[in-house]
Amino acid sequence: MRAPDLSQMSCSDGWFVTGYYTPEEDEFSGPTVEVIVKNKGADSFPAGFLKHVKIEGWGLTRHGWFLGWNHEWIAGGSPLNALGGPLKIGSLAVDRSIIPLGAKVRIPNLVAPWDQQVFVADDTGGGIQGRHVDVYCGAGKDPGKETFRLTAHDRRVCLA
Repeated sequence: MRAPDLSQMSCSDGWFVTGYYTPEEDEFSGPTVEVIVKNKGADSFPAGFLKHVKIEGWGLTRHGWFLGWNHEWIAGGSPLNALGGPLKIGSLAVDRSIIPLGAKVRIPNLVAPWDQQVFVADDTGGGIQGRHVDVYCGAGKDPGKETFRLTAHDRRVCLA
């Protein structure tokens, strides 16, 4: 997707940008906790994995399906955004009272290559309030590390 011309966008400064990702169960070890997964039944997962799933929204299990948290444990074929579609690199979690779902967004002073990315505001999160956006970086350990690289204060956010 070609990046919208910044001169045709409405931009504002002072935004907090964070990243999120989909953790994979095999990245975690340690004590397990048994949980009830809707439509799957009881299963045990490492406590650290469950903690990260609650923070990130979804995690890839050793079974090959995704475990999600939405006030209960749920199973899915892929991690889903707030619109019910699959999360994709470039999905952006927003406070929908500030940025409408479906909006195209650029963050031109983010680290490369994210500074050229066209994001789609298609997700939300309990910790995403006000001038805060959260960039989906993908699944696994490397995208998890990338979330820290792009986290920054005082970024410029531009809406198409």
